[in-house]
Amino acid sequence: MPVLSIGAPTFGHFVCAMVLASLAATYTLSVVEGAAFLPMLSGTFVPIPGNYISRIVLSLTGLALYPLAAIPYYSPAQPHECISRKLLAGMAMVGATCLAVVGAVCESDNEPTCMGNSDVHTASAITFFACYGMYMITLSLHGHFSTAGWATRTAVHAAIALSLASKVRFLDTGALVGSLLVHQGKHFEHSPHGFGDNLLAIFEYLDTGAIAVWVVAAMQHMGASLRFGFAPDTTPKGAVPSSYSVQYALPVQTMALATAGFGLVTLAFTFGIACAQGTIEPRVSWPYISDLWVAKPSNMISRFAICLTGAMIGVSQLGHYAAVSLPRAGRPRLTKLALAFSVLAGLGLMGVGMCNKQETPSVHFGSAAVFFGSLALWMPLDLATSVGHWIGPSRAAAVIAASVCIGAKLGQGWCHLKHGAAARPNGSHGVTEIGVFSDMSPEGLEWSAALAGTCYFVLTHVAAPAASFLVYSDAANKGELLPQIDAIAMRAKPKKVDVRV
Repeated sequence: MPVLSIGAPTFGHFVCAMVLASLAATYTLSVVEGAAFLPMLSGTFVPIPGNYISRIVLSLTGLALYPLAAIPYYSPAQPHECISRKLLAGMAMVGATCLAVVGAVCESDNEPTCMGNSDVHTASAITFFACYGMYMITLSLHGHFSTAGWATRTAVHAAIALSLASKVRFLDTGALVGSLLVHQGKHFEHSPHGFGDNLLAIFEYLDTGAIAVWVVAAMQHMGASLRFGFAPDTTPKGAVPSSYSVQYALPVQTMALATAGFGLVTLAFTFGIACAQGTIEPRVSWPYISDLWVAKPSNMISRFAICLTGAMIGVSQLGHYAAVSLPRAGRPRLTKLALAFSVLAGLGLMGVGMCNKQETPSVHFGSAAVFFGSLALWMPLDLATSVGHWIGPSRAAAVIAASVCIGAKLGQGWCHLKHGAAARPNGSHGVTEIGVFSDMSPEGLEWSAALAGTCYFVLTHVAAPAASFLVYSDAANKGELLPQIDAIAMRAKPKKVDVRV
């Protein structure tokens, strides 16, 4: 039985509400700062703090759209299907990835608060709107909403019509030219082909709102019987309600290993780029991790990949809680406290990727402090609650990893207090007077802490009981039920079981 779960419609409502609230916030902040009354959405992602809000929220939204995009894949076959369900799900996931890129790569090349790439930003935005437009239209043509109520059908078809009509802005080549002028520091007032900035902005707002309305209405119908949740793989069969039918299961260990691997690959890749650009000189002196993410394109890579890694840490830890909550039932408060600190660590890492140290140093270093501080609190709690359950060599290795991580950060803090900020030669990044082979290198200690924390994250997930992220149906709910559910169960409509804690 799932330990943590949420209904697919509720999840879709939350995601759309989060996006619309963030867009309203960035718009309001942009106008207050003196922007035009109707700026393009991408223009609100350039000034502080709109740039930070967009990087965090669009990264989370891109990740959240993945399970939502797969919902039609598990719905009953329709009479007019003309495109593969896998292709449809893949199309929506490509759009979700591009949405995260839109947040990570803002449109101005030169603004200090942006330092993005207009070409990548514009191409990603167009791809997102195009993919989701085709996704929405195709599902409607397949007949997924033919059995929906009139309110749902009206909302879905009106959203599709509005989204399709607003894409007329892409026929205005002047709009594309104007968006590409931004990175050159030029303000684009009017399109030479008929659309002015205000009308283009209105089209963009309408398209975004239409997609949000469609997601809410479509998930309410197609996902009415679906839930997302985490459950231990050892759940006794008798504990699972007969109305449940699992459609998809992703092992939490696989998710955690992928998260750690993605973060390490990002570190290695940006390290290589920084070496090639000459912004760090590791043979002379070892860099801080944050030195890797100052120059382009590594700053944009970190906004995307490090933010995503932080989000996935939080998701993986929810799965870890589902795996260990039953064995550690004797210490429920400490187990939940450990979960809270581990999720907070993921949020701190998102903050590190969201803002590099040259943009707003206090935000960057504050987020790093939250990340490492939460790790330092989570690891001892995790070890304490696992006494008697986690034994063997892997626990000994985890104790060593936790000790190295905490000790390295304490050593780095002591080094900074004793020596102050390390001096850097003029014009260099990451080259300090304290060499990598020094007994008290703050740079080396930072890397040691990060790698040891990663090792502990992997060890605790590998040692934990098996658990999975589930997409499952509950026949007790109304809606478009899945073909795996027996017809008798559909007629019986057994009482809904609330598996949330």
